[in-house]
Amino acid sequence: MNSSFPEAPIVLITRDRSLKLEDFSYLWKTDDADWMAQREADWLTFVKPVFKDYPKTDRKLLEQYFKYGKKEKYYPATDWFFLTPYDSKASLLKFMNSSPLDAREHGQIIQFYPLKDFFRFSHCPWYRQHMELFIDAYYSGGYIILREQRKNISPSPTSWCNSFVRDSIDSVNEGITWRPFYHCVDYFVSILPFAYRLKRRGQIKLNELMQLVDNKLASGGLEGELLTFVQSLKAREQAIWQAWDIGDQKIAAGMEAPREG
Repeated sequence: MNSSFPEAPIVLITRDRSLKLEDFSYLWKTDDADWMAQREADWLTFVKPVFKDYPKTDRKLLEQYFKYGKKEKYYPATDWFFLTPYDSKASLLKFMNSSPLDAREHGQIIQFYPLKDFFRFSHCPWYRQHMELFIDAYYSGGYIILREQRKNISPSPTSWCNSFVRDSIDSVNEGITWRPFYHCVDYFVSILPFAYRLKRRGQIKLNELMQLVDNKLASGGLEGELLTFVQSLKAREQAIWQAWDIGDQKIAAGMEAPREG
């Protein structure tokens, strides 16, 4: 990397692969009748409808995981991870840094969990708690490169920024009260200088987002956490454009963007 541009810090992730899914059985309070009754009700009311178009055998597997923390065979983590009843940052990190997730899934969850792929669970009562714990664990500071052995499992900067901007535009236009990434404005500013992979950079509609911010603030009508999110983007506008300009400078200097995804 060109020494005139700061590099992202690197944090090495070491996972305890001796910890298996059964070692987290305490998260599923199967000896607590009230907890199990609530889990049954939550499955029928909130979770089962999400998977209504899945094959019956798949729904059964997901139901067993949701209620009992048992998974008889491999199944994509993008479907079952949200069904994990972690209840603290510590239990989340311990679970993430063990063996139930393989390296590819580990990276997928870190990158996509706050974004649109998981909005389908937003009606679940525990959605916000889950997401806020996850944001605190992985998105509360600036952009860092998470490396597991030789593999970079941190969000791919250009792809992540594209998703953040796209989801922001959609959520502001639709008047969505709260989304997890509303807490990620500072992270967005920190990762944006590294979003200079040309193919995807051209898809980032940053001008559209910032114009939307101005229009919504001028017209009024926003309130609550959506207003706070839009105000946060406006407050960081100068930093956002400076971060974007660093990407332009890297491209002009002929720097090759790291491979993403």
